[in-house]
Amino acid sequence: MSKYTTELRYICETEYGLKESAGQTKVDEILEAVAPKIFNFHFPIFDENYRLALEIKILRHFYTREIGSETVGLWKLRLEDKMNEIMPYLNKFYAMYVSDANPMYEMDYTKQHYGASDSTNDYNNSANSNSESTSNDQRLYSDTPQGQLSDVQNGKYLTNATFDSGKNVGTANSTGSGNTVIKDTDTYFDTVQGRSGKFLGDAWKSFYEGFLNVDKMLFKELEVLFMQLW
Repeated sequence: MSKYTTELRYICETEYGLKESAGQTKVDEILEAVAPKIFNFHFPIFDENYRLALEIKILRHFYTREIGSETVGLWKLRLEDKMNEIMPYLNKFYAMYVSDANPMYEMDYTKQHYGASDSTNDYNNSANSNSESTSNDQRLYSDTPQGQLSDVQNGKYLTNATFDSGKNVGTANSTGSGNTVIKDTDTYFDTVQGRSGKFLGDAWKSFYEGFLNVDKMLFKELEVLFMQLW
């Protein structure tokens, strides 16, 4: 029962529409319904999906405490100011434990390796060729061969004879030079994940305790909004 101001429990039950106090079994139902009504203002949060859960945590933690202001409206104004003041700082811790951290891993990083090599092959080619040919042609003809074919071949009894001779000489030269450049690249990713010498149960415990510590930091900051007598 409140003595100096109003209990947060009474504010929640009034927002829920109750005429008299409800028991412990309805607390979760009440908090889920009234959290958006009490936190009807904007404050920064690392993940919008976590907004309602965080608001319920705050209301549950201070559920039976008396507000430290003369009116509910003044208390909500101070609550809004405080949430906008501290959440930008605490969001970094919540994000670390909820979004970025994985208790299964102590190490989780990826390195990209780059490698490159160039090679050049120079070449010089030259070729020379010489050719020479000689020809001797004989044409022997007889209108009245009187003997064997060998007589014509030997120049006997010929009607006419023609003798041709010739010589062909040729030279060819070719040269060539240049270079071939070969580029080789080697790029790959090296990913390392896992734990190093730490028991899995200890890793989960550290993760859980770290998250609770952020909640405690938040509750401690909000203590100034409530009466320090209970």
